[in-house]
Amino acid sequence: MTDPHYILEYMQDNDLRYFQVANQFNRDVVVSFNDRSLEDGIEKMRKFLSKNTGFHRIKLYSNNDLKTNGVPRQEPQVFEVSITGKEFDPPKQDSEPITGFGVNPSYPSAGGIIGVEQYLNKHEENATLREKIKGLELEIQYLRDQHGREIDRLRADHEAALKAAKDSNQMFSQ
Repeated sequence: MTDPHYILEYMQDNDLRYFQVANQFNRDVVVSFNDRSLEDGIEKMRKFLSKNTGFHRIKLYSNNDLKTNGVPRQEPQVFEVSITGKEFDPPKQDSEPITGFGVNPSYPSAGGIIGVEQYLNKHEENATLREKIKGLELEIQYLRDQHGREIDRLRADHEAALKAAKDSNQMFSQ
């Protein structure tokens, strides 16, 4: 793909003021063989390139000699261009230029987003929290074991009480 700015420069350098522009289906979109100055031809091409988007095939000619069926007599200089619509926008300026004296925090590679001290503090905090999690997991396991033992003890007490109640009922029934 060719840069639209290069096409305009090429037109200027080689005095190519006449052109045909075809879309991606090879159908002519713009045909410009009228008598005009080089500046007018370049300006018309600039307007087309700045106001359109998509894939285009541009054929440039140095003269406007046409056959009777409307086909140009000379062979064209052909360029293929993909236009996004942002080629002629002015470049955006950074808010602050990079001078090398300070660290611009907007650049992640400069380490400006997360400082070393902040990283170490968070690392220590993570380690502390992990220790607390391990301690809580051990406490949960201890409480589960203790709860299981208490249930077993209560079950055994209950069975002993039931057995004692049955024995006392048998004594009274005799």
